[in-house]
Amino acid sequence: MKSTQDFLFGQYNANSTFSCSYILLSPAAPWARQREGQNVEDFASEINKLATRAYSDMKRDQKDVLIKEHFIQGLKQDIKRFVMLSNPTTFEEAFRSAKREECNNTLTNRDKQTVAACAISNNNLEDNIKDLSEQMKVLAMQMNNIPTRGRGGFGNRGNRFQQSRGQGRGRGYGSNRNLRASDGRPICNYCMKVGHVERSCDEKNSTYASGN
Repeated sequence: MKSTQDFLFGQYNANSTFSCSYILLSPAAPWARQREGQNVEDFASEINKLATRAYSDMKRDQKDVLIKEHFIQGLKQDIKRFVMLSNPTTFEEAFRSAKREECNNTLTNRDKQTVAACAISNNNLEDNIKDLSEQMKVLAMQMNNIPTRGRGGFGNRGNRFQQSRGQGRGRGYGSNRNLRASDGRPICNYCMKVGHVERSCDEKNSTYASGN
């Protein structure tokens, strides 16, 4: 079953009679906050889309400041604190800081999971360390390739947030082609674990199943 936030956001997209300015300025608006399971790219894209409609007659610099503020205030708390400490001056700088922190959190979570797995079964210690090393390399490459805003802003066809992912709503940051570890095993584009591809990812399938 879809959450109330997903339902309301869908209603907004289907009915443009709502006031965009009110939606963005209201702290209670569900689409003004990063939803559970929503990554930074998708949230930034939604905020930018709403702000573009709400502030269409405003000068670019003024609009960028407002978009940046709405974006930062709507981020998850752990990412929000990091972005505020980085003191970004533009929406793009805020997005890049949030994206880096999201990648760092992903790496930290993978590290914790690997350590827990090693504590249960020392027989796979060498494989686990090797898998973690591969994941660190992949995440390092992804952080170096964080998209920047090109001509036309974040909504430009040549620079859409979705261009690097097959489904657009998944959590992985790779391309449609699965990466591979040094021994040839595939690396999942969704959970970044070694040994399976995205379409057979248990974590992705369970997430989607719980959201329906």
